[in-house]
Amino acid sequence: MTPLVKFWSALLGFFLVVSVNFLQNAADLLRRLAGDDTHAALMDALYAVIALVVFSVAVWLLSGLWWRAYGYKLDGQELSLRNGVIAKNLRTARYSRIQAVDVVEDFWPRLLGLAAVRVETAGGRNSALAIEFLGKKDALALRDEIMGIVHGTDPHPPEGHSDQPLRPADLGWVPEDSLEPVGAGSIVVPEIPIMRSFGAALLSVGTWIAVAFAVFAGNIGVGLAALIPLAIGLASFSLRVLNASWRYRAVRRGRVLTIEYGLLDRRSQNIAMDRIHGIKIHQPLLWRLVGWCQLQVSVAGYGHSKDGSSTKILPVGTLDQAHELLVQLGPLSAAEVQAHARVGVVDASGMRPPARVRWCDPLAQRRESATLIGMRAFITHQGFFVPSVCVIAPRHIQELTLHSGPVDRALGVCSLTCDLVGGPVKMTANHLQTADAEELLAQLRARKLPPPDKINAPIQ
Repeated sequence: MTPLVKFWSALLGFFLVVSVNFLQNAADLLRRLAGDDTHAALMDALYAVIALVVFSVAVWLLSGLWWRAYGYKLDGQELSLRNGVIAKNLRTARYSRIQAVDVVEDFWPRLLGLAAVRVETAGGRNSALAIEFLGKKDALALRDEIMGIVHGTDPHPPEGHSDQPLRPADLGWVPEDSLEPVGAGSIVVPEIPIMRSFGAALLSVGTWIAVAFAVFAGNIGVGLAALIPLAIGLASFSLRVLNASWRYRAVRRGRVLTIEYGLLDRRSQNIAMDRIHGIKIHQPLLWRLVGWCQLQVSVAGYGHSKDGSSTKILPVGTLDQAHELLVQLGPLSAAEVQAHARVGVVDASGMRPPARVRWCDPLAQRRESATLIGMRAFITHQGFFVPSVCVIAPRHIQELTLHSGPVDRALGVCSLTCDLVGGPVKMTANHLQTADAEELLAQLRARKLPPPDKINAPIQ
């Protein structure tokens, strides 16, 4: 079934083409069968049936070849995945580099009771390995087997990495048969109400832009054919918003955060809280009308994942929920969050752009600030129409860049950018006075970096 599931779109396209051609020729074929051209009509119908049978056999044979060339292997040092009939591919992932293992149920495989095992590894773009597709029970068993192997020590660790054993909990994993009941865990985010998920999709700016364009196009007489792609795009956008928050819930068990979500594509994911390197809360423009916001995190190993929803710890919720989550996930106390990290409330005690910056950025003074609380937390506020606040422990900053353009130098200001692990959290202290920016740079340079084997140490 795996080849058919992976290439369902191509098969569906072929089926639609055949169906359209059949419907167009069916009336003519019936007319010929009822007339004097019966023999020729029967031969044409026979040729069509033979062509369909040949195509079906070819698909079956090719899918069998593809399936036999696809496989995975677990040995004492690494996970390997091979595929390809003409061009052979072999990808490997050492157990010491595995960041997380998730079970993903996409829409079509889910209908057939299938699931994929997605292995996230430390690396660059497209570093994840996906084993597609297994029965759901087999997928869960494989996930547990991989993490059970990771529990041991790699005898040949990559250079610069510790040879200490990795514990499953360090990698955000709890065996399926050892999960405590939900009641025994701490519910971090209760199941998001369905109406809130619909409301989040309805109040998205993209939805209203698409609706406005459709109304405008209808008024100027644009044909239905031109509106169909727009309708498909609008539906796709709305489904993405719904899918990220549909029946979403998050439960904390120790230092592991288990999240489940999905309307069409269902996903069960474990995130080790020790691997959360940055936190961002932001309020989309129309969500501000109802007091909703979203909380995202940058997680080591998920930075380059194409599935952005895997970093949304609160897809849509209230400000109080987001601030409470910030206390649980970040390095700040509840009092410090209220004083320095509330969304849309710029920290008056932090470093702010000077008044002269209004000539190049009129809203900078009202939307931006940077605050360093000892060496425990660095906080930035940005955004006027879409306010956001980002929080990170300074030890997770990988690089620091101080930059200023010609206009900035004329105004005596510059900006400080912090390079972090890949993900949604981007931190820049914009338009600070040069002296303030240099002082902040000196303080952050003095941060204590974790050793290589503690690179994912807790941020609390």
